[in-house]
Amino acid sequence: MDMWREIQRLAAQERMTILLTTHYMDEADTLASQLAIVDRGRVVAQGTPAQLKAELHSANPTLDEVYLRHAGRAFQQAHGEAGEEVAA
Repeated sequence: MDMWREIQRLAAQERMTILLTTHYMDEADTLASQLAIVDRGRVVAQGTPAQLKAELHSANPTLDEVYLRHAGRAFQQAHGEAGEEVAA
């Protein structure tokens, strides 16, 4: 994706700090050197993607699984299929 390459270039070559918000965990895993997982307005986990996935002690963990562990529910349950907030 061109946008991803440009974000990576800005961070690496320009040494620019980039604040990126996303609902796409694969995007966060690819682009973030540090991340915070926010659920219901509060930070429930933070660290590098590798650190957060290592907490799961499983083979090939994903950030979706990290979200599930810290939020207690799957991302789609919390935000619906299109990313909209779902009443709890």
